This record gives sequence, structure tokens and C-alpha cells, in this order.
Amino acid sequence: MNMALCHRRARPALLPLPQSAAVPTPPLPLGGSVAMEPGAGWELLAQAAQSGLPLALRAGRAATRWSHTGPIDRLTLQGRWLLLRSGDASFRLDESLLVGAWLQRDAGRHGLRHTLHLALADGSWLDLADAAAPGRPETCAWRLLVQSLAPLEPGDA
Repeated sequence: MNMALCHRRARPALLPLPQSAAVPTPPLPLGGSVAMEPGAGWELLAQAAQSGLPLALRAGRAATRWSHTGPIDRLTLQGRWLLLRSGDASFRLDESLLVGAWLQRDAGRHGLRHTLHLALADGSWLDLADAAAPGRPETCAWRLLVQSLAPLEPGDA
């Protein structure tokens, strides 16, 4: 057996990320979640709509499930109703039913993943996540947007 074939090749040196691509992660334990300000979901949706950032939206109640991936074309607040339009999909959410928001951070094979979970008093829920395809890392734009949200202060619970 030729021993030269058994030697591992030296790994190339990793190049440092450019300063603009370096995105610090929020101080949140892996696999953990932190309570967020109640308006975090609306704020995130508004910023995503304004910037054109595609999102993965998953909502449900009991046996009903709804999901959509893409940029938000239109986001309006009419009275207590938040109306969201994205392509041919539309979603309506009663803002007055919001009872909690949590940001979850998980590590996977392709890096960190952040999801904002919104819970409503009627038992329904809405999850907001990056629209990166499975097997791809989440985008820097999504991570920066998540980091801009204000966590709930300890005395506010």
C-alpha cells in the first residue's frame, strides 16, 4: 500500500469574514428561548415588509395549519387586525389576542437558526423564521433583524 495516499491533506487556512458579514449572535443559550417584548412580532413583520426580506411564516390553531415562504408584499393594521399579503397568500391576525412572544435559537448542521414564536389567547400561534431553504444557513439579514428586537425585561413578566 502506498503510504502517501493515507496521509491527510492539510486543511486550507480559514479566511476571516469581512467585517460587514460578521454577525454576532444574541446572548441566548443554544436550544433555549427568551421572552420578547409583546410587539416583537409586529415589529419584525414591519421591518421585513419594508426591506423585502423573505420570511417563512407558519401559523396554526388546533388541526388547522398554514404556511408560506416569501417576501411580504403588504402589511397593514386595520383596527385590531393585522393583515398580511405575500404573493397570492393572505393572513389575518387579531393583534388584541397576543399573549406572548419568544425567540428560540437552535444549532443545526448548517449553523444557527432563530425562530420567533407568537402565542395568541385563542390557542393559535404564529412562527416567523428565515426563508432560507433547508440545508442552507440562515441569512445575515434575518439574524440582524432578530437581533434588533427587544427582549422582555426581567421585571416585566
